[in-house]
Amino acid sequence: LGCSSESYSFCTLLENYLMASVYSQDFGGSAQRMPDMTLSDDSIRKDLGAMLGEEFSDLMFKFSSGLEVVYAHRVILAGRSTVMKQYLSEGGEWCGQSEIQMDEGVAASVFIHLLKYMYSSTASVSYDSVHSLLLLSHRFQVHGLVEACEQYLCENIATDTILVNLEVAEICNLQSLKAKCTEKLQQPTLLVRLLELESLKKIALPGLRALLSLEPLPVDEYQLFIAVVQWATAQVGETMPSTPSAVSREAAELCAPLMELVRFPTMNGKELRQFVKPYNVVPPGRYIEALEHLADMESVDDTQSKDPRYRFRHPKGQHETPQRRIEQLTSEVSRLSSHAAAATAAPVHAAVSLPPQGSPPRVLPSVSQLGLASPWAAAAGGSYGTPSRYLPRSTAASSAI
Repeated sequence: LGCSSESYSFCTLLENYLMASVYSQDFGGSAQRMPDMTLSDDSIRKDLGAMLGEEFSDLMFKFSSGLEVVYAHRVILAGRSTVMKQYLSEGGEWCGQSEIQMDEGVAASVFIHLLKYMYSSTASVSYDSVHSLLLLSHRFQVHGLVEACEQYLCENIATDTILVNLEVAEICNLQSLKAKCTEKLQQPTLLVRLLELESLKKIALPGLRALLSLEPLPVDEYQLFIAVVQWATAQVGETMPSTPSAVSREAAELCAPLMELVRFPTMNGKELRQFVKPYNVVPPGRYIEALEHLADMESVDDTQSKDPRYRFRHPKGQHETPQRRIEQLTSEVSRLSSHAAAATAAPVHAAVSLPPQGSPPRVLPSVSQLGLASPWAAAAGGSYGTPSRYLPRSTAASSAI
């Protein structure tokens, strides 16, 4: 009531009266607190939503198209977004401005959906624009809209936009959406199709980084490496070489920040030589590390390693450990030895005749022509025709004899 000094006594009497109206005396003479009245009126959403427009507005947002303008009220934006409050406050990016030019990547239609939610906590968004709205609401820290968009995407994961969902989840740190995408990517045929060029073109660096950080994934590591190179060449407007060969410097620079996420030590020697080395995008230290890990495969079994670089991404790979490959080679050697022993013990029925004098020497068929596999060749990724520098010294010596 704005009591003056002269009417102070009246204000005191009025205060006592109001206090007396809240409390009443029961028959026992004790004071009894009357229940509070709680008001709830959802009409404020409708009323504030109706205010979105030019009337009483003090902000005007412009967009790169130059055709659309959106009006808003700074007091509402500051109350609903801590980021916008910072922009509008003294020293902020929007401080003292009545006309604000939005970034080139922000569409007016998406920004209107954001403002509608900020004014009324309601929004209706199509699947085509939900990713843009999620990124925009994350930028301005409108948490309720971020959560609503994430829930919508988790419930409506489209096959052709899984990598885009993964990219958005990485940028906005949305763990639930990332888990849903990982679950969907456990289909091997789907993942292989998504690693094709047309799907890779739709994602940016954060999306590919998110993909390379996932585990488990039903794909061989060299396939992920090829996808990275293919994505990089497409980003710089080049065509992937038909045969593995060095890519341009620009493509190699795009690959560089992703190489730390590729698990080269889980590849075998053939994959490293045929699919990794020719493109010349791997730092020498990483390549040498992979070769050292491969050379130490008798004593290394890192399927449970805490360092993800030494873990296979998928359950199948967990059984393809270096130790298992040694066991397979040992078994192959034993099988070939038993065949050789049986052939030696078998009686020879064919007569042996020497070739006529002066005739050219007979060329015996090689092991590969006979269809036999070489255990040493399997270890070295070659065949019995491999130069001796790629074979164990004892084998090379016996060949010379």
